[in-house]
Amino acid sequence: MVILCVFAFLSLTRPDSVVPRPLHLYDAEFYIDIAENGYRWNGDQTIKQNAAFFPLLPMVMRIIALAGAPADLSGTILSNLLFLFCLVAFSKLKGMALSRTELNCFYFLLSFHPASFYFSIPYTEAMYLLLAALVFITAERNKFLISALLCFFAGLVRSNGWICGGTLMATAAFRVLKGNTGWQAVRFPALAATMGAAGTLVFMGFCGSYLNDFMAPMHAQMAWGHRSLHFHEAIVSSIAGILREGDLMHWRILVDATWLVATLVVALLACVGRRLDAPLALFGVLSTLFVMAMLGGPEVRSTIRYQMVIFPTMAQLAIWCARWKTVRVIVGFVWVFLFLFFTGRVLLGEWVQ
Repeated sequence: MVILCVFAFLSLTRPDSVVPRPLHLYDAEFYIDIAENGYRWNGDQTIKQNAAFFPLLPMVMRIIALAGAPADLSGTILSNLLFLFCLVAFSKLKGMALSRTELNCFYFLLSFHPASFYFSIPYTEAMYLLLAALVFITAERNKFLISALLCFFAGLVRSNGWICGGTLMATAAFRVLKGNTGWQAVRFPALAATMGAAGTLVFMGFCGSYLNDFMAPMHAQMAWGHRSLHFHEAIVSSIAGILREGDLMHWRILVDATWLVATLVVALLACVGRRLDAPLALFGVLSTLFVMAMLGGPEVRSTIRYQMVIFPTMAQLAIWCARWKTVRVIVGFVWVFLFLFFTGRVLLGEWVQ
């Protein structure tokens, strides 16, 4: 609510200084365009087009907009409500087994994540985060048919939606190989993984019939890719740029690149720490590796936003913060500083520079 109030204040008082418009930040503009005008694709991989974005969020925005609300407003309300539901869902997730203090630390880390302002505008972060939580909640309760349906929806939300069902499948396979259970235990996790992939394939099939290009989502991504260095090269070049120019963008690239490495370390520690259930811990590792493989190479910028959905990493940090007061103070200070840094840069646009 504070972020939305700042959005409104800046829009009214400094309309020429805020670039772009608050509710139309970056990818939100494409989701709004899809909700209002549908998909378009002309085959040009050098121009950013809306075929790169998955359909479930703009579809729901379109449905809400039918009641009379503008698409940008409906998407904003939807994202904020979904984030609220996320917080409720995580309190029901037994696999994290967090105490009340740890859960409060987890809420703080999630709400003041350096890129948590994306929960306030029409982005897929809140929707995917909620679906991932519900996938694991229903799997814990052996409601695998519901879990498989949720995996299908996750595959319609983001390109990494398959990780939800894939994690359940991989965990079940590991248990079979270790001799803890029989192969029959893989049936429903395999269904969930298949449904997750099916969601993405359905969207690609739509693109093949409607846009005449089955691979349009991947081809459209090329306009965003191949624009910056690999993350290990980005660290060196950004430090050189800071020393030479001191430009704010070099600082952002440095934080994004080093954030990738730090998050992978925390995810691996969560996997071996045994405080989180195996599927949740593996979900954190696979989600981090996906970001490094897809964005840490050709597109190192904006990686912090993609890692916001790795809630097992947030849970592991919350456990450490609740256990050691010194860690809590250090992490809290860094978290708020980065939150203000990234949120301020987005809210104020070019004016902050």
